[in-house]
Amino acid sequence: MRIKTYQRSGVLFLDALIGVAVFSIVVSGVIYAMLFSQQGMLKSGDRIRAVFLNQKAIAAVRAVRDSDFSNLTEGTFGARLNPSGAWELSGTGVTTEDGYTTFVTITSLSSERMSATALSVWDFGIGASGSTVLSTEITDWHRVQEVGNWALASLDGAYIDDDTPLFNSAAATLTHAFATSETSDGGAGLYVFDITDTSDPLRIAEGFNLGAAGHDILIVGTNLFIITEDSGQEVRIYDIETPSSFNTGNFVASINVPGNAKARAFAYYDDTLYVTAAEDTGESEIYSYDVSDLGSISQLDDLNDPGSSFLDIRLLNGYAYLGSSMDTMELRVVDVFDPSDLEFAAGGGYNLTDTTDATSIAALGDYILVGRNQGDITEELHLFDVSESPVPPDAPWNAETGESVNALDADPTATYAFAATNHDSQELVVLNIATFAAGGNPITETYNTTTGDGRGVTYDILHDRVFLLTNTAFIILQPS
Repeated sequence: MRIKTYQRSGVLFLDALIGVAVFSIVVSGVIYAMLFSQQGMLKSGDRIRAVFLNQKAIAAVRAVRDSDFSNLTEGTFGARLNPSGAWELSGTGVTTEDGYTTFVTITSLSSERMSATALSVWDFGIGASGSTVLSTEITDWHRVQEVGNWALASLDGAYIDDDTPLFNSAAATLTHAFATSETSDGGAGLYVFDITDTSDPLRIAEGFNLGAAGHDILIVGTNLFIITEDSGQEVRIYDIETPSSFNTGNFVASINVPGNAKARAFAYYDDTLYVTAAEDTGESEIYSYDVSDLGSISQLDDLNDPGSSFLDIRLLNGYAYLGSSMDTMELRVVDVFDPSDLEFAAGGGYNLTDTTDATSIAALGDYILVGRNQGDITEELHLFDVSESPVPPDAPWNAETGESVNALDADPTATYAFAATNHDSQELVVLNIATFAAGGNPITETYNTTTGDGRGVTYDILHDRVFLLTNTAFIILQPS
């Protein structure tokens, strides 16, 4: 049999053409993807560069403010270094060597507040242009605020909630206040108020919920620190540079304090955060943390006091004064000169009469004021002179409130102290410290509210106001 063979040159040629075409498509796709990726990277780099220039411009505005707030005037300027090396706002914009132009617009909000908006634009041709904007508020933090006559206090404004938040503590900027609460009866854990008009505090960020009870609170620069009952984030930190738009996206960092949601109070000094806690078997009751870099917070030291719960803390002259539940030493004193080496001061503290817990502390120049739960045979307020020794050598002056003291604060001049109490007709008590230290009756004013117990109190030097926190209300009081 003869076998015939056939030539398929046409088919093979077609196969080759298809192969070349497919290869060309693949190569073109790869090249396009590379070009597209490179273009995306360039656009991203352009935006990052512009954001940096905006941040630099805002920093320049703050530098001008720090020199003299009156140097800030309304208008659109460029941020430049003058011949002496100081920042100034002049002209209408600044263009960098790599082609970005940045404008700073200053708008007056009040005699003590300015809005600063930095705009950076660039145009490098088709598909390579854009802009970024960064805004913030600038306040005159150098201004002098005198302390009024708190012997006569009256209502300025209030926010009363429909539920029972059980408010705990508050802190404020010039324009906004932040108040913590419980969550057991409808509370959000954290409330934000616009206090531009202190007679009419307006709750904002109403959709925000802390997700856990909030206790102590403080503001450091543009960061808000909160003690929470979240067992994995006992300290949370939020960015409040633009408080009017506060939301969950403002979260910056957290600290997991050893123990099970036992943190109760804290104090800050020179990049160090001191956190106190309720008793937790096997754990310490005071911790120190380096918070100079919020992206890398580190614990420095801790100190255990078996059988104690430290419910409040104040710093004074290198020592931490702690309100303790220990029956034999309700005032504890810790040497914090070296935050990496915490130790009890010589003598350890002071044993007050009776066994009721010390709930709160206030520092007033040469004095430490201790507030306690109501006792059968003792007063609730105790003033110690610590000018000669950090651990009080002598018995304190005492004053009676008639009910438990839940919180204390004082004005920076140490003229007045303020106590939040469980008394049904004087939830706020105002104390004259000079009278107290002279052995007289220090209670110079009281305030009654029908919104529940006095649970927390904060003196706000920015407005010369007192924030009284009750079961259902955030109350702003003013002096005469």
